[in-house]
Amino acid sequence: MSNKTILAALVISAASALVGAPVAHASTDCSPESVTQTIRAADNALSVYFAKYPQANEVITQAYTQPESVGAANIKAYFGAHPQQDRELQDIMAPIDKKRQECKTV
Repeated sequence: MSNKTILAALVISAASALVGAPVAHASTDCSPESVTQTIRAADNALSVYFAKYPQANEVITQAYTQPESVGAANIKAYFGAHPQQDRELQDIMAPIDKKRQECKTV
């Protein structure tokens, strides 16, 4: 599975969860356009991140071909040994998580 395929799968997964989101309240923009903008920004940032950290990309890519427990353990071990990369990845994904919570999606 190519890096772009995995990245696309992550983005599609996030989009699927968010696009049908009900409007949480007036101050939160849960429109499809807003969700798409959030996902595109994360997608662009992930592309830069994985170019900067090819080993992180490799660990995550390989996890998709391994049994779930093995892949999860490998990812946890890698990011445990690279806490700065873990923080950067969490920062990239935070807007999607925030949008998911604000728009009350699963």
